[in-house]
Amino acid sequence: MVIRNLQASEENYSEMRPITWDVKTLARGFASCRFEFVAREGNTTMHEMLSEGMKHSEDSFSVKDAQLRVLELWI
Repeated sequence: MVIRNLQASEENYSEMRPITWDVKTLARGFASCRFEFVAREGNTTMHEMLSEGMKHSEDSFSVKDAQLRVLELWI
């Protein structure tokens, strides 16, 4: 529901409105921003990718550049 609200171009009047409004406002500060649903199993992989990026003080992380540990989580 949250991702659907973030992807929508029309105004959201649900209980989640304050959250989606804040997220959309913050997203305007990025050159590019995309919201996609990630299944629960994908959270582990995303955590590893973010942790790896933070180690190197990078603001982005490409799956192509992922270390073997992260790639193994996808299999």
